[in-house]
Amino acid sequence: MPTGPPTPCSGNPPDERPDALFVASDTMALGAWQALEELGLRVPEDVALVAFDGLEQSQVARPTLSTVVQPIRALGREATAALIRMIERPVDEPTRCYLGSRLVFRGSCGCAGGEVDLPGPLSAYDPDIESGSGDVGPT
Repeated sequence: MPTGPPTPCSGNPPDERPDALFVASDTMALGAWQALEELGLRVPEDVALVAFDGLEQSQVARPTLSTVVQPIRALGREATAALIRMIERPVDEPTRCYLGSRLVFRGSCGCAGGEVDLPGPLSAYDPDIESGSGDVGPT
């Protein structure tokens, strides 16, 4: 049994523990995973775990981490383009850009493998954008 201060899961009967955690980043998910293991809980058997980032390290964990993959390269290109536009033509209002993402089901959620596109308001996730071979979309 773990020692230390009480946590939301320690000492709670299984029906009072969370069934799943959605964590804000893959890095935080790996920390949550470690904490769950220290409490004697197994991923995904006891608690399903899903994160947001899609970092390569999410594929190294066993079972692999289910995650929402965001198009990092496209996000960087859009941010750079917005910065250049702000320098060249300063405006009072902020620029908005919506990029889609993709939910990738892996072992940590206890689901069968697969992917679901989570489109942004202006453009859906496009793997060609992420790989650098496609157009970034509306500006």
